[in-house]
Amino acid sequence: MSDYNRPYLWEIAANAISPDNATTFDDVRTLAGRHGIPELSVTRAMSTLTALAAGGEDLDEWVRRQYVVDGWMEGYLLIDTAALSDANTYSTWKLAQLAYAHYGR
Repeated sequence: MSDYNRPYLWEIAANAISPDNATTFDDVRTLAGRHGIPELSVTRAMSTLTALAAGGEDLDEWVRRQYVVDGWMEGYLLIDTAALSDANTYSTWKLAQLAYAHYGR
């Protein structure tokens, strides 16, 4: 699949475009670079999320679901539909920890 933690890219890009966050593009680029994520991917992720947000998408939930799907595809999360509907048990934070352990960075 991917050689880097793609849901993490979505998460940091979402933070960068959030009006409630002081994260800048340079911050995201630096964080992504530390994890082997190309700068072009950062730019595309931020553009994609900006378009999704303009269309009314809940970016927090969208990012959480990216972790779920990645976990299923990469094998670090059992394929179970509860992961899609139970945001309390399968929080973004918990899923991010599983992804971090899987990707090793």
